[in-house]
Amino acid sequence: METKVITGRKIVFKPYDQNQFVRVPIHIEEFIAAGHLVRIIDGVVEQLKMEDLEVYYPGGGSSAYHPKMMIKVWLYGYCTRIYTTRPLARAIREQLPFIWLAGGHQPSFKTLSEFRGNRMQGMIDVIFKQVLLMLVQEGYIDLEDLYVDGSKWEANANRHKVVWAKNTARYKAAVLERIEKLLAEVGKLQAEEDLRYGNQDLELQGEGKQAQVVLNSEQISAQLINLNTLIAEATEHKTRQKELKKLRTALVNEQEKLDRYEQQEQVLNGRNSFSKTDVDATVMQMKDERLLPGYNIQHSTNNQFIINYTVEQNASDSVTLGTHLDKMEERFEGLPVTEHQNLCGDAGYGSEENYADLEGRNIKAYVKYALFFQEHNGELAKRKFRRENFPYDDQKDEFTCPNNRKLKYVGDRAAKSTTGYKRVWRLYECENCADCPFASECKKNEEKNRTVHYSPTYEAYKAQAKKLLESDKGLEMRSNRSIEVESGFGDIKYNMHHRRFILRERKKVYIEFGLLAIGHNLRKVFCEKSGIWAAYYAQRARKRA
Repeated sequence: METKVITGRKIVFKPYDQNQFVRVPIHIEEFIAAGHLVRIIDGVVEQLKMEDLEVYYPGGGSSAYHPKMMIKVWLYGYCTRIYTTRPLARAIREQLPFIWLAGGHQPSFKTLSEFRGNRMQGMIDVIFKQVLLMLVQEGYIDLEDLYVDGSKWEANANRHKVVWAKNTARYKAAVLERIEKLLAEVGKLQAEEDLRYGNQDLELQGEGKQAQVVLNSEQISAQLINLNTLIAEATEHKTRQKELKKLRTALVNEQEKLDRYEQQEQVLNGRNSFSKTDVDATVMQMKDERLLPGYNIQHSTNNQFIINYTVEQNASDSVTLGTHLDKMEERFEGLPVTEHQNLCGDAGYGSEENYADLEGRNIKAYVKYALFFQEHNGELAKRKFRRENFPYDDQKDEFTCPNNRKLKYVGDRAAKSTTGYKRVWRLYECENCADCPFASECKKNEEKNRTVHYSPTYEAYKAQAKKLLESDKGLEMRSNRSIEVESGFGDIKYNMHHRRFILRERKKVYIEFGLLAIGHNLRKVFCEKSGIWAAYYAQRARKRA
């Protein structure tokens, strides 16, 4: 022991020797506190059945790391803002909670990446459902009052390498136009050949008006076969053969372009755009109004726990609700779900199709429709030329405009949504808008009379939704909605600093958000059990009082 006396006082240091041997056996678990977050993760994952995880292993070869160990370290990584493989591999080597979860194993970053990106594609739903079961059993959620909302999430994609559907259609049309001209020239040469030799066996589909039927690269391949035959037959006429070879070269180039645009149309599959670096990502307007490749994340909450999520490629919330509810039913299967469920959502979900879907699932729709807010703040009443402000006579089946002229029923119009739902509108037209002093304000088309469309089915759903929203239960759910759905997104984006996906492709993004959602739920359980926020909440309660 080193000692030194300075100004009459003795300074004493603790023994320090880096080469000491510890002969007493150490149990790592003793260093993990009883209420530590890793113990909650360990308890949840240990409840998973091995037969549900073994199906994702083909068998044979060298031994694999235990799936429960890999799941635990990834979950704890997403709970501690470790989202990439190299930092996670380092944490498993250096940090005590990770060392305990891994049981002393040290998988490489490549092994961790392969497990998350491939094996976890099927496991993520099994893990998520196990967490839901734990939350129900311990009384954290009851699955009765549900809240739904969406948020745009930036994809791991190059924002400057975007393919737009409109450009693809325009470029493809230009290619087809050039192809038709080339085929017309080939047809002209063939016609000259036929007049000279009377040979009708090599007639091309592109001859004359038949060139209009060429719609895809396969048909052009057939044209090239015929063209090669013509070139072979024109050996005695070098000039004509040279012209045909030139046309063949041009046609091959155009075919390559057409093939590229056809592939782009297949990838788009009805979307407005995609990124070349992540073809599943669609360009969407983010919250800061930037247009970036991303995904529309839909999630449902109960007591601020995320109970369901889906990854959508459509920026509109309205068309995503059906698939979101399908996934929710799949996840709730086998769980003690209440007989009656209530769903609250904003006006983005208030379509006739969604009201009908919720009614078919026996879920009460506390969902606002498009003009619900304007009705309540009085803005809608000020817009006197809106159809909603036209008096309706159900006996005569007609509307009355502000100039006291009648709009009579003229027929129906039907349309199908992108999901296949058929909606029918009743059309009404004004008897005469001529010399009306309000015509410029009332209608857009100066030549035609004012028309309005009206859906009795949708109006009935809106009346039912309005009754629910204005009830005591509706006021309660409307008040809680922003707190419920925004807390999950806010926690992940701002507390956990995750605003851009790391993985590419929709199926892998689904895994990544699943880990984020599970991490959010487990951290909430940890906060409840540890009471670390109790003093803060008590302080807030005192301030409100």
